[in-house]
Parts: sequence; structure tokens; C-alpha cells
Amino acid sequence: MLGAQVTSEWRFPSGHEKPAAAARLLDLDYSLPLTGENAADAGKPLDYTVGLTAQGGQRALPIASLKVWYATDGTDWKQATAARGADGRWKVTVPAAGTAKVDLRTTVTDTTGASLTETLIDAYNSGCADIWC
Repeated sequence: MLGAQVTSEWRFPSGHEKPAAAARLLDLDYSLPLTGENAADAGKPLDYTVGLTAQGGQRALPIASLKVWYATDGTDWKQATAARGADGRWKVTVPAAGTAKVDLRTTVTDTTGASLTETLIDAYNSGCADIWC
């Protein structure tokens, strides 16, 4: 089973607004090139993109910063490479991970200072890490 657990933590800038507006929940838009079994090639880095939208609309939001970490054991988090793309999405590269289930943790901050940290446990298989192989 993949995607065994997803946790999200939102942070919002505070201040007085007239009229009071509902807090805007950020949402990460991942585009990972995986197989139908949610797998990536174990011998190659995984390149994917991440965009940002907000609750209540699919409008892309400007990202001020984005950091991504990955783990194959659930505890030893290593930072992946993330770079701003020309289209507003960010390109992320996770190094080749061998045969393992890979966890991802992403922290994104928009230009208003609101942020989201999202952790995906068993986000994808690197190679053949499950019983059907």
C-alpha cells in the first residue's frame, strides 16, 4: 500500500481584516512521473514538479520558497534539490534511492507568508519495493 499516511500543517499570517475572511488553506499540486504501481526507476533520480493552489480555487499561487526532504527509512530525512521553474512551478529532484518506499516532506511558503508543510509517508516506490514484484 502506498500513501499510508499524509499529514499537513498550515501556518497563516495574522492581522485584522475587514470584513473577516476565511483562512486560505494552501494545497500542493504534485506532478510525479510514476508507473501505474506508483513506482520510479530505482537507478535514476526522480524529477517532478510542484505547484501551489489554494482552497476554493485552482488558481496557481506564487511561491516564495519551497523545500523538499525525502527518507527511505522514515527517520533519516535528506534534502532534495528544488529550483523555481519559468512557469511558476518548482522542479524537484530526489536522488536515486535504490529499492525502497520513499517518504516526501515539502514545506512551501507563498508570498503572503502563509505556509504548508506536508508529509507523505510511502509516497512512491523506488524500484520494486512491494510484494507483487
